Amino acid sequence: MYFEDDIIKSNWTEAAMISYFESQGIPCQKMDHRIFPYDLTIMSKGKALTIEVKALDWSRKGYDQAVIEIWHDDERTKRPQWIANNQSLDYVVFINMADLTAYVYDAKLLLGQLIIPRIYYSKAYAGTAPVHCPGLISKVPYGAKDFGFLYSFPVGEYLLETGEKMASVKDDLQTKCILQALRRG
Repeated sequence: MYFEDDIIKSNWTEAAMISYFESQGIPCQKMDHRIFPYDLTIMSKGKALTIEVKALDWSRKGYDQAVIEIWHDDERTKRPQWIANNQSLDYVVFINMADLTAYVYDAKLLLGQLIIPRIYYSKAYAGTAPVHCPGLISKVPYGAKDFGFLYSFPVGEYLLETGEKMASVKDDLQTKCILQALRRG
C-alpha cells in the first residue's frame, strides 16, 4: 500500500519538476527508477545534470526542515540509492508540500553534512506508521547553505497543471486533497 502511494506521489512531483524546467527552457527527462539511481536529468549549458526529487510534508503541517533517509536499516548496513550513487548525482530537490516550494541542494555538499556524527538521527516514520519502518533519517534545514542549499522556487502552479492531467492523483485521497487546495488557490 505505501509503495503504491509513494509511486503516485513521486510521479506527480517529478512531472511537476519536468514542467517547471521545461517552462524555463531547460530540457528535462524522467529516468526509469529501475535502471537509474536518480529521478530526472536536465540539460544545462550542454551538460547533463542529475536530480533526485524528494517530496515532503504531505499532511501540510508546515515543518521548518526536511528529512532524508540515510540508512535503509536499523543496523546501518544498507544506504539508500541517493547516497550509494552520490558520485553520479548532482542535485537533491526537496519539495515542501506545505509551502509548495522546491529547495535545491548540491548532492555532494548535502551528503557531506549528513554523514558527520554531529547530525541528529531519528527513526524513519517513528510513531507515524502502523508498523515499524526500519532505517534512519536525518534533518535538513530548509535554506541552509552549509548543507548545500543553492536556491528555491515555487512549484504550486506546476503541481496543479500536472495533477489535473493525472488520474492517479485525482483518485488517491492524500494527493486529491492537495490538488483540491491548489485549485482553491
